[in-house]
Amino acid sequence: MAIFQKLLPLLAISVISLPNAQANTDKIATPLLDNCKQQQTQATAYSICLDEAVKQVERELESWILQTENKISASASGPQVDAAMYELKRANKYYQQYIESYCRSLFFANQGSAEAANIFRQCKIVQIRQRITLLKYEKDK
Repeated sequence: MAIFQKLLPLLAISVISLPNAQANTDKIATPLLDNCKQQQTQATAYSICLDEAVKQVERELESWILQTENKISASASGPQVDAAMYELKRANKYYQQYIESYCRSLFFANQGSAEAANIFRQCKIVQIRQRITLLKYEKDK
């Protein structure tokens, strides 16, 4: 039962942060996005930079997810680990679906613009960085 008490804040933060995701983006550090914006001399180069930044931030997210899973495995035993891992994986799956859907909605809202694909990429970078920040917060507890 103790593992559920440890996981509850993580799951609560994940659920609570979904509606406020856009409002909190100003507080999220996005050095990869900032780096691409500084190199925005050519539209193609900027798009390529954003593609690489998305890949890098996705790898970082995967690393934080694995660290969180390892923390749970180390702090629980028996069926508690299975239940906790199931809930964590489920939360991460839903969070990733949220990111994809939210960013896709921004893409479709701006589909007539030449920047629609870049808006999608920027959104993914910011939203994934927010998820990483939440996982870091939980790790520090």
